[in-house]
Amino acid sequence: MLLSKFLIAQNFTFRVADGYKEYSQGTNCEDVGLYIKNAEAATIKVEIWFSSSNIPGSYSKASSLSVQLAAGGEIILNTANSGYYYAVFKNSNSNVEISNTSSTPVHVSVSLLPILLISNPDPVCLPSSVDLTLPSVTSGSTSGLSYTYWNDLQATSTLIYANTISTTNTYYIKGLDLNTSCYIIKSVDVVVNTPPIVSSITGSNNVCVGLTTTLSNSTTGGVWSSTSPTFATINSSGLVTGLSSGTSSITYTFTDGNSCSTTVNKSFTVNALPSVS
Repeated sequence: MLLSKFLIAQNFTFRVADGYKEYSQGTNCEDVGLYIKNAEAATIKVEIWFSSSNIPGSYSKASSLSVQLAAGGEIILNTANSGYYYAVFKNSNSNVEISNTSSTPVHVSVSLLPILLISNPDPVCLPSSVDLTLPSVTSGSTSGLSYTYWNDLQATSTLIYANTISTTNTYYIKGLDLNTSCYIIKSVDVVVNTPPIVSSITGSNNVCVGLTTTLSNSTTGGVWSSTSPTFATINSSGLVTGLSSGTSSITYTFTDGNSCSTTVNKSFTVNALPSVS
């Protein structure tokens, strides 16, 4: 909780700058800072003093946070520790405190950010889709996080149907720690490939028992197969052999570089030989 949100002393501003790093935390989380502005016409020296308890006499100068601030300048100082901070404004040349400009303390409560680990899901081929809500996508993250899904890094556009994504894109997952209200947003890459287009099978749709015929497809590189090899078989060159009378389906499957496949079919009949009396 912030006991004092801001202070304006003469032409100097000193306040808590919670959530100043975009998209990476909630209010009062790990990246909380102190905002300072110098509206004077001259450079000033700003000394920051810190105490974990706000007890008089417990403050010490935080040398790493003390800065020179040019006329009209502003700065945000990162505060990694919870506690109380106040600022003393001094003349840059004489190092003498400017009268009546010591601020009252502001309280900074820093909560650690949760850990959000993202594993990009495996690429899929349409009509399959990607489910970003699967535990495997966020495996290894802080336990108990509440997840929401977004189209943008700022988390302003909700991703509808995060469990059935059918478009290649970069999406974003927000992991919220319900105990601290701190959150992390990270990107996740989804790849959904379109299956290849395969030509139709050309050639005869029948053959007599014991005879052969050749089928073909202008989409090269595919694999032939027969759904009923007891009636008809087909080799890698598309040569069909009739074995017994009946109907089979001849298939041709082409797989592209994305491991997406398309199969086309041709109904095929094996005719019995005529009987000779």
